[in-house]
Amino acid sequence: VGQSLLRYRTRRPPRRYARRARPRRAMAPQVVAREPKKFMELFSVKLAKARRLLTGDRPWTLDRLYAIISVIALGTTTWIIVGTTTAMSSIIVLANTLQFQEYLVDKIGRILTKHTGITISFEHAEVASWTDSAIRLKNVSIERDVPDYTRISLTAEHIDVKLSVDRYLKGSGIVEELTIRGMHGEVDSRVAYWDPAVEYLKPKWGFGDFDLSKLHMEDVVVEVYQQEPNRPLHLCLYQLECDRFRRQWILYDICTAKYIHGSFDRCLFNVQRVKNHTDVRDARKLSKSGGETADVDFTIENRMKLDGLNIDLLTAGSTGPLSWLSSGSVDIELVGKFPVRHKLFSSSVQPDVHEDEEISLDFDLHLNNLTAKVPINPEDISYMTNALIRPVVAYMNTNYTSIPFQFPVSMRLSDFDGSWYPMDTKIWTYVSDAVGREMLERVEEQKKPRRLREILFLGADGVLRGISFIAYQALEYYV
Repeated sequence: VGQSLLRYRTRRPPRRYARRARPRRAMAPQVVAREPKKFMELFSVKLAKARRLLTGDRPWTLDRLYAIISVIALGTTTWIIVGTTTAMSSIIVLANTLQFQEYLVDKIGRILTKHTGITISFEHAEVASWTDSAIRLKNVSIERDVPDYTRISLTAEHIDVKLSVDRYLKGSGIVEELTIRGMHGEVDSRVAYWDPAVEYLKPKWGFGDFDLSKLHMEDVVVEVYQQEPNRPLHLCLYQLECDRFRRQWILYDICTAKYIHGSFDRCLFNVQRVKNHTDVRDARKLSKSGGETADVDFTIENRMKLDGLNIDLLTAGSTGPLSWLSSGSVDIELVGKFPVRHKLFSSSVQPDVHEDEEISLDFDLHLNNLTAKVPINPEDISYMTNALIRPVVAYMNTNYTSIPFQFPVSMRLSDFDGSWYPMDTKIWTYVSDAVGREMLERVEEQKKPRRLREILFLGADGVLRGISFIAYQALEYYV
């Protein structure tokens, strides 16, 4: 009995797992609101919550309303200026959602037409990438058919654009970056009228001219028609990328492009960067900090190569010996050193070119399978008299298989200001003068007395070149 009593006293009481539920706190009568049953009732409740969040229990005043509207307007304006492409992308997404995309497409097309003077239309607009802040325009059509102007008819698969209101306010145009893929069509300048009595000046910079920080093109095929030569010229761009592309410096920015691969008149060409300039970010940091940038190298070295170009494309815009050639082809390879200080540091305004820097071009030219004719009315050439024209023409016809030339050409930065085509810079005139001087030196060397062995060697070399040319022509004719 004692052990049983002891066991009974030491036994632990059973654990109780059931807990008492806590009483719920009664909510205040003013907090409990009935559930809204309509949209306007729900909107009024949300508006009341927003008012209490902003002003507490204080009543609305006109000053507070103006303050809220000002904050919203300032934030929206800042968003549009800083993130123009993102804001436009949001509008496009909203337009696609609310089914009024046709109105937006028509409105954007009219704005682009007004700013470019060319009819631009597209079928669809979408957000290409939120991370890159790009807007994609699909099935773009570019047309211009105005009398006495170059006729343009182009279509593009899609064009990606990046916009910036900040650049537009500075005068650089609203487009910051441009990517074009799948462009086809034709450009016909045969209908353009040029009055010979009028001296046409190069275009000058104007507020709002495009100034792209990046241009990328792929798969571009365009047929170009000119008054001279009277045949279609096939232009194909496989890839092109320019780190800056400005309306006032189109030709200069093409010559200083990162890379260009394509063909012109069925002849392959490429532009490749050999030596880059000092890093742009480091140079700008040095300039902003007040450091000396005079000793910094701001030059770009590019190599350009074009093989098998028909000679009539050079004779159309040149004078001197090159204009006397009636048939043949030319291989051009040049290495140019271009100053890019104005390209790196110039803002949206017209870049300062008072320091007219020098541009050096080293040409390696090969004239192949030539046929030259004596000009009927030779122009006045300072370094050549009429008596020397016939010996130069005879030299070209004698050494018609291939004539190599290596010479430098020096130009000024101002030659490229407002230039869109090579003829605007008069580069072919410089090249023709250099070729003419080289030919005169070679003609003078032939007049000097030489030993018999040299004469026999030159004769045998000429015979061999003649035989090779005849064999080449025979293979071209029969095969």
